[in-house]
Amino acid sequence: MGSMQLACMGQVVRIEAPSAHSPWNTFPDSVKVGITFYDLPKTYKTLISDNLKKAFSNRSEKPKSTLYSADQTTMWIVQNWQSVLATVALFIGAFFAALMIWDGSKDKKPDSPEWSKGIFEKIKSEKK
Repeated sequence: MGSMQLACMGQVVRIEAPSAHSPWNTFPDSVKVGITFYDLPKTYKTLISDNLKKAFSNRSEKPKSTLYSADQTTMWIVQNWQSVLATVALFIGAFFAALMIWDGSKDKKPDSPEWSKGIFEKIKSEKK
């Protein structure tokens, strides 16, 4: 939409050819391309998102993926609370397991078998 050009770096992460029953199969040699951008400024994200919204509003199709919105206020921790909870539980479990192993190992004293009791005294008495 428009003639604005942006300079940015990205990587193609997906290329999809149309299926036989796809509505965009009518365009010759067309593919869908998924791109991830590196360190894209917020203004560029907003500009790309707005232009994609305009492009899809001109057509009857709706975009299938969530576009970037400049008014997103959700924090990362809110979006990934399950991963954070699992990680915290894993660390707590590992800490208590290490604590139990350490606590159990300090009370153990090695048992000496009967044949070895007083062996040094026996050796000294035999040498005399």
